[in-house]
Amino acid sequence: TRNLEIAEVRRVGHDRNHLKMLISYMDTLWDAIAFGHGDLDIIPGDVVDLVYSVEMNEWKGRKSPQMKVVVIKSHRLA
Repeated sequence: TRNLEIAEVRRVGHDRNHLKMLISYMDTLWDAIAFGHGDLDIIPGDVVDLVYSVEMNEWKGRKSPQMKVVVIKSHRLA
């Protein structure tokens, strides 16, 4: 999907090597996780193109849909 806006981003994981993001898409906020992409300089407000799959995430008994990101292309860093 092209032209998605990053609403929030934080590095997670033992070595902070994953990105946990909140993506704005069609007036809706989506949770997203990008395993192994913690080294990317992604910041709130960035516009990105993503390759992802949608999966159900379960955390502390709560289930919600989440984008599992495979590829991130930032327009700012292009």
